[in-house]
Amino acid sequence: MGRIEDALKKTKASYLLSDVRAARLQNKQNSANATSRFNSLGGGKVRLQPVFDELAKSATYCELDADILEEHRVTTDAQLMSTRSAYKMLRTRLLQRLRANNWNTLAISSARSNAGKTLTAINTAISIANDPNQRVILVDLDLRRPSVASYLGIDQQYGLTDYLLHGKPIEDIVIRTNIDRLLIIPTFEAQENSSELLSSPEMLSLVKRLASDLQDSIIIFDLPPMLDADDMLAFSPYVDASLFIVAECETRRSDLKQVSDLIEDLEVIGVILNKSDDESPAYY
Repeated sequence: MGRIEDALKKTKASYLLSDVRAARLQNKQNSANATSRFNSLGGGKVRLQPVFDELAKSATYCELDADILEEHRVTTDAQLMSTRSAYKMLRTRLLQRLRANNWNTLAISSARSNAGKTLTAINTAISIANDPNQRVILVDLDLRRPSVASYLGIDQQYGLTDYLLHGKPIEDIVIRTNIDRLLIIPTFEAQENSSELLSSPEMLSLVKRLASDLQDSIIIFDLPPMLDADDMLAFSPYVDASLFIVAECETRRSDLKQVSDLIEDLEVIGVILNKSDDESPAYY
């Protein structure tokens, strides 16, 4: 009986994956057609399927502690101007690429652990949310070593695994913060069968819902290092593009070679050099 149930789950997941891909293509076409028609009438930007607003209405509010953010090097006004400027530059480059391709889902990963991918994902999400024309949903998909919530000082009863394993509504898991235009979907409990969960019908259903949001929303997924688990490879078909983090003097050439072979068929939007010794001053 177990094998029959597994086969049914895999079949359902396969159909949902097709739906995700089809929905993303259809959304891009709908967006382009609607925007073209609206612009021809002299109107502004068209907004379809306001998923962000729906989730924000039911989200649990969490006031982020400035001291905790500063301790974990999360982007705040207290950071050096050079650091904030670097993330603004990254934001601008990413948004240009995403908009040019009508993309709205981005996976962030690295070759190995300790490259700074989670902090980069958080700071990138905050920087994009600071753009008044953008909204961001940050999803912690590092199910093996979830840490987005701890970086931000978030502590609540339910996380993403409660949705994936226990049927908890995603509305009860989403966090709304004092950073405008930013929502967090945290994970608290580590899971050994992470890649199976990322390929589950429940996960694909959530991705389909999030990817359908064309209300100026960017969905950022923080995923495990590529060479430490198969999660990134399992999840990559469900996102538009990927961003990889490389740690200066730490990421080995052999690891980069392995990653370059694995990502050959992925849409890689860029590679970020992290932990650099470059201390170039800010412009001002």
